[in-house]
Amino acid sequence: MTSDHASAARTDSTYPDLSQVVQRVSAPEYVNDPTTHLFLAAGEKILTEQLVGTTEKRPNVEKVYASMLQWISRPQVAKRAGKLNHADLRPTEHAFRKRWREQMHYVRDLLAYVMRDDVWRQHSANATAASADLFKSMPFDEAIEAITYREISEVLVNPSFSLQATFQAMAQYDSEISAELRKSYAFMLEAWSEFYEQVVESLGVRLRPGVDMQMMANALNVAADGTMFRLLAGRDDSLMNEENRTTVLGFIAKALVVACFTDEDDPASLDDVVRAFSIDLAHPTRNSSTNRNGGKETSAG
Repeated sequence: MTSDHASAARTDSTYPDLSQVVQRVSAPEYVNDPTTHLFLAAGEKILTEQLVGTTEKRPNVEKVYASMLQWISRPQVAKRAGKLNHADLRPTEHAFRKRWREQMHYVRDLLAYVMRDDVWRQHSANATAASADLFKSMPFDEAIEAITYREISEVLVNPSFSLQATFQAMAQYDSEISAELRKSYAFMLEAWSEFYEQVVESLGVRLRPGVDMQMMANALNVAADGTMFRLLAGRDDSLMNEENRTTVLGFIAKALVVACFTDEDDPASLDDVVRAFSIDLAHPTRNSSTNRNGGKETSAG
């Protein structure tokens, strides 16, 4: 099987399903055929090298935007696809033109391909499984630091994260990129929420009234994203201390645990606790003679 026509009729289960990603090829049979995958993988490699760089060579920022169309021109993509090629595929420029009649059609499909949610499926599965092992093997506070340090370290060296971060600002102007990002976040939040539920059950605690697992997952996800975006600008010991293997994300996670986890004997919501704390600050002399109960003071005597 050496012809492009033959490869177009073939699908391969080892490739991700692109039926919800590739929308602009010239015929439906090209959506999931291996040569289409090869062209898209080649474009992703080019974008990664040019926008993200490698450990050996960082991109020249000044040339990024001026050169973008050259990086993913038809000849460049076909050439790179040839280097990725399996023996029985022919990723020629002619094969490219048969799939995408206009270059911008390829660009739009490529962006959806880069942002696709399955990039993070295996990572999330591995990360939550490893986190469960860490949680069982050390004190809770140490497990939090180990889990958050490992997650930040692994994602920062993942080219997919840097590439997606490059395009994330475009989501507000592009509904397709926005949709792919929302799918990625939804999957990651679901995976981590399940892990957090296991932690709560294992510790024999519960979330305070008014706090649910989705809120916890969102809070930690936002904190993780913020930490990693800051670290993209350069390593900083106050954000990630490699000697101590700690991160600001670990600090935030421990603070959330103290604020949001409680036991069955404490009916106070998070707002109640904050309000009671502010009352104590305003009236320090009452601390020795009053107790807090849902933000309302009751006599200790």
